[in-house]
Amino acid sequence: MPFLSLTKTEQRRLSVFATCLGLAVLTWFFFALSGKYIYEVKTKINYVDLPVNRAFHALQSDTIKLQVQSTGWHVLLSKFRVHPLPVTVSLKNISKQSFVTLSDQLKRIDAQLPAEETVVAVIPDTLYYDFTSRTIKRVPVVLSSNLQFKKQWNISNKAVIKPSYVVVTGPESDLAKIKEWTTDSVVRKNVSSNVRSQVMLSPSPSANISIYPSSVDVLIPVDQFTEKIIEVPLKVVNPSGLNVRVVPEKVFVKVLTSLQNYQKITKNVFTATVDLTDWERYQLPQLPVRLTREPGFTKIISTEPQTVDFIVYK
Repeated sequence: MPFLSLTKTEQRRLSVFATCLGLAVLTWFFFALSGKYIYEVKTKINYVDLPVNRAFHALQSDTIKLQVQSTGWHVLLSKFRVHPLPVTVSLKNISKQSFVTLSDQLKRIDAQLPAEETVVAVIPDTLYYDFTSRTIKRVPVVLSSNLQFKKQWNISNKAVIKPSYVVVTGPESDLAKIKEWTTDSVVRKNVSSNVRSQVMLSPSPSANISIYPSSVDVLIPVDQFTEKIIEVPLKVVNPSGLNVRVVPEKVFVKVLTSLQNYQKITKNVFTATVDLTDWERYQLPQLPVRLTREPGFTKIISTEPQTVDFIVYK
């Protein structure tokens, strides 16, 4: 049974009341969000107009708080910003002092935000820096890639990177830790031809370290691969003055190689050895075969046999 029995007239009045109440709430909500509010936004700093002959080290975090005035609608939308856009701060006058006052750059910072938002203050207002002399260093570029190939296709040779070295500028203490510079990852799927791309270098880990150039040209040679079997003579190492004969004297190495390098894959690019120390130390009845030299950009599928008999003549 219903808890409350209403006549049709009362139901109609209740419906009208609920509708009016809902409209009143929506109207209040609309006018409330149309008002001006001040809220805080955390954002990162990017520096421009860096000093030419001086390297700097920030004495505080590279994250600042912006006090922004805008409508309630933008306050609501700001809650959904996962990564607010960074703002740029000029170090043009840093050569005359060791600090930057952000209130002096308030108009510059405000211009980087949408027109509906106004920056009224920045926390902290002053940023401090420590300075050292800038030094220059050349470091090799290391390619980062994630390539997925079609069946029987793969990288056939070393990637060509131009330029292969980049110039890094910054404090000497920071540059001493930098041995190389990686690129952004080159990602491709179903690769069956050479990969050519202009690749950006990884961003600088610090605002006081700059790199030139900011991108490189990359060529990754790609070719179709096929199997090849090579007969390789065995070499005895560490014979300790003994005469040793191995049976068999050759092994068969099955490799996967590119069509381009197929003719270059001969017995001369492999070294297959057996070590007599294995017999002297472990008294092994057979000697294991090891490939101590093999060409790059080939895949060893198998070596047959993997162990060989031997005869020692004293």
